[in-house]
Amino acid sequence: MKIFSNCTKLMRILSCLVLFNIPHTLFFTTSADQLIPTDPTTSLITEAQKDNLEQLLLKTLNQLKQIEVTIEDLATVVSNDIVTKIKDKSDHLIKLRLTREIINLFTNNSYTVVDEHTIYALIHFTRSITYYLLDAIENGFYELDCFDEKYIQIPQVNSIGLEDLEKELQNNEKILSKLDYKAANIGLCWYNKLYRCTKRNIASPWRKYHLGPIMLIGSVATTAGLLLWWQFDINFPQWLRDFTMPGTNKRIFGPTPRFDAAGEVNKFYDKNDFTDRTIYNSKGISIENPDFKECFKKIGLLGAAERIVAGLFFSNQAPVTSKIATLALGAIGANVFSHRVTNWISEKCQNCDNFLMGGVYRHRGVGNIQYKSKINFDDVIGCEKAKDYGKQLCMYLKDPERFDRANLTPAKGYLLVGETRTGKSYFVEALLGELQRTFGTSAESFKIFKVPYALIEKEGIETLLAVAKDFAPCILFIDEIDLLGLERTAERKRLSEFLTAMSGYLSEIDPGKAVIIIGATNKQESIDRALKQPGRFGKIILFERPNYNERKEYIKCELDKKAINPDLFDIERLARETEGYVFEAIGLSLQQAMIKAKINNQPINQELLENSFDDIIRGILEDTKVIPEDQKEMLAVHQAGHALVTILLDPRLKLSKVTIQKIKADVKEKASWVQELQREEDKQKPIEYGALFCNHEQDALEFENKEEQLKQCKIMLAGHIAEQLLLGSCSYSYHKEDRQRALKLTQAIVFRGLTPEQLPKNIKDQYISESYNLLLQCEQEVEALLREHQDNLSKLAQSLKERGMLSIRDIQMLLNGQSQEPTKNKKDANNELLNVLEKNKPEPHAEG
Repeated sequence: MKIFSNCTKLMRILSCLVLFNIPHTLFFTTSADQLIPTDPTTSLITEAQKDNLEQLLLKTLNQLKQIEVTIEDLATVVSNDIVTKIKDKSDHLIKLRLTREIINLFTNNSYTVVDEHTIYALIHFTRSITYYLLDAIENGFYELDCFDEKYIQIPQVNSIGLEDLEKELQNNEKILSKLDYKAANIGLCWYNKLYRCTKRNIASPWRKYHLGPIMLIGSVATTAGLLLWWQFDINFPQWLRDFTMPGTNKRIFGPTPRFDAAGEVNKFYDKNDFTDRTIYNSKGISIENPDFKECFKKIGLLGAAERIVAGLFFSNQAPVTSKIATLALGAIGANVFSHRVTNWISEKCQNCDNFLMGGVYRHRGVGNIQYKSKINFDDVIGCEKAKDYGKQLCMYLKDPERFDRANLTPAKGYLLVGETRTGKSYFVEALLGELQRTFGTSAESFKIFKVPYALIEKEGIETLLAVAKDFAPCILFIDEIDLLGLERTAERKRLSEFLTAMSGYLSEIDPGKAVIIIGATNKQESIDRALKQPGRFGKIILFERPNYNERKEYIKCELDKKAINPDLFDIERLARETEGYVFEAIGLSLQQAMIKAKINNQPINQELLENSFDDIIRGILEDTKVIPEDQKEMLAVHQAGHALVTILLDPRLKLSKVTIQKIKADVKEKASWVQELQREEDKQKPIEYGALFCNHEQDALEFENKEEQLKQCKIMLAGHIAEQLLLGSCSYSYHKEDRQRALKLTQAIVFRGLTPEQLPKNIKDQYISESYNLLLQCEQEVEALLREHQDNLSKLAQSLKERGMLSIRDIQMLLNGQSQEPTKNKKDANNELLNVLEKNKPEPHAEG
C-alpha cells in the first residue's frame, strides 16, 4: 500500500510540474500583470538573444537526459543486486521509474516561450533531482524516498541574465560530474576502491611492460651471481666484505666454503668434519656431534641448506636410494601441484580478485561450481510445468520424511529437452535459487556442479558423481548430454556406466547429501530409452519458444529493470514482430539498443529499439555497396508487389516491414558432401537482397486452410508479376525460388497430402497438370489485382527505392496520402494544477 500511495502522490506531482507553458508567478517575484507587455517593443528580442536562449535550453535539457541515463544505471545496480542491503528492489525501481517520468515531462514538452526565467527554473529543477540522487547514493542507496515537492528548491530572483545562466549551468556540470562518479562507484567499499586503483595504476602497467619477467630474470641473475661469488670466493679485501655482506646478509650467507670470516681456510666445510648430528665414540656408543651446532653457526643458513641437500645425494649409507627417493617425491609433488593445486590456487585467486574488485565482479562465477544464484522461479517467464516440477522437488527436499512415509518420492533426475537457447540452463540456475530460498543461503545450501561433456569423457561419470557427493547437496548439470553418445549404437561402455551410476546415487534420502542430476539436450533421440526411465532421468521437461504473452511480459520486465516506463513503447508490436524468437535474441536486441543509447548519452526510445530489432532479429545489414539504378528499381518493384498484395489480401500472416537492403540469410546446415555436389549457383548465399517480414497477430500453429494457402501462393507470385507490369518484362533471375515454392503449395492442395510416388502415373500426371493450372489461375488473379492498384504499386516501389525500408505504418501513410506522422498535441497545465504548485512552493536550496 505504501508503494501505491507514493506512486499516487508522485503521479500528482508529475501531472502538475508543467512549468514552462504557464505564467512565471510560480517561482519568481514578478507578478502576473507584469508578464503582460504593455509596449509591443518590450516583447521583442533579437535573433542573437533568441539563439543564445535556445542554446542554453538545449544544454539544460541535455543535462536532464544525462540524469535520466544515470537513473538507468542506478536501476541496473538495483536489478543486479550490486547493493546487497536493499530490502525491496521493486520499490526502488518504481521510484526511479517515476522520477524518470518527471524528467520525460520536461524533456518531451513543447517550449512555446523560452526566456531567462524558464531556463533558470529548469536549471534549478535539474539541480534538485541531482541533489536528490546524490543524497540517496551517499547514504548507501539502501533506502530511496519518493521525489516530490520537498526536493524542489528554486531560489526567488527579480532578474537574471545570460551570464548568470551560464554560471548556473557550469555549476550543474560540476554537480553532475560528482553524481556520475558516485553512481559509478556505488556499492564499493574502501578496499574495493583501493584495490581497483592499485590494479589500474600498478598491476596493469606491470603486465603491459612485462616487468614481471624482467624482475624475475634480474632476481635470478643477481642470486646466481651472489651464489657463485659465495661458492668460489677468494680472500676479498675486508672493506668489500663489509660492503657486500652487512648484518643480515652475513648471517644468511655466512663465510664461503673456502675461507671463514677471518680469511683463513674454513674447516667446517671439510666432509669429514660435517656429516651427521650424531657420531660414535670409541666404545661404539652414539653421542651428539660436538661440531654440529658450531658448524651451523659458522657456515650460515645458505651453507647449512647446501650441506642438507648434498647429504640427500651423497649419503654414505644409501646414495642411490636417496637420489631415487628425492626424484620420485619431486615428480609426484610436481604432478599434484600442476593438476590439482594450481587449479585450486587459480580458482581461489580469481575469487579473491572478484571480491576485492567488488560491484558486478562479485557475482561472477569461477570454475565449474556455482554457489549462489541471483534468480529464482519468480524471474522465469513461462515454463509453468517445469516450475511445478521444481517446486515439488523443493518441498520434498525440505521435509523428505513426510513424502517418503506416503511413498511419494519425486524424481531426482531430469532431462530438459528443447531447441537451442530456449532457457534450459537459465531454468537450472533458477532452480538453484529456488532451493537456496527454501533452505537459506548458508554454506550448506545447494550448489550447481556444471559438468562439460569433455570432463565426463576424461574422468567418467562414476568419478564425477563421487566428487558431486563431496559437494552435496548439489545439482549435477550436464549440458549438451547428447554429445556423449549415450545410445546403443555408440560406445556402450559409457552408457552402461551411466545406467549403473544413476541408479545408485539418486536414491539418497538425506537432503544434506542429495545429488540432483539434470541433463539438457536439443536432440532427445540421441539419448537411450533406458536412461529416460523412472529412477534415472525420470522426468522429461519440454522447453518451447516463448509465445506472444511471454514475449510481451519479458520485454516489459527488461524495461522495468532499467526503470523505463513500458507505456512509452509499443510493446505489443515488438512482441508480435519477434514471433518465433527466443528470449536471448530479444534480450540481445534490447541490450544493443541500450548500449547505443548510453554511447550517445541519451535515454532509450522506440526508434533505437526498432533499429536494434532490425539488426538482431531481422538481420537487416547496412548497405555499403553502390547498386545500379536499374537493379535497385527491380528490387523495389519486386518487393513492393509482395507487400501490396499482402496488404490487399489480408492473410493471417500480417505484414510488418519490407526492405530491399541486405539481410542475413537463414542458411541451413547441410552435410559437407551435399555441399560439394551442389552447383555453385544453387549453393546457399549468406547474404540476400530484399525481404518481406510478416508475423501473426496472435500465436498460431504451423498449418493453414486452403484459403490461406492460396493467399500465400498469390503473395509469392506477386513479385514477378509486379516486374512485368511496371518494368515491361521479367527475367525471373531475382528470387526465382518464389514460383517453385508457389508450385509446391498448389501441389500440396491438389495432391491432398499424398506424394507423387504413391500415385499411378496417369493420376499423377493429371494432378500435376491441375497444380500448374491452379498456379496460372493465381497468377491471373494477382495480375488483375495489381493492375487495379497500379498507382499504389508505383508509389510504393518509388518510396521503397528511395528509403530502402518501409514499415507497415509507413506504407499505410503512403497509401493514404499522408507525408508524415501526425504530431501529438501536448497537454497544457490547467489552473487547478497551478494552484497546487503555488500552494507547495518550495524554499530555496542551500548551495553546497
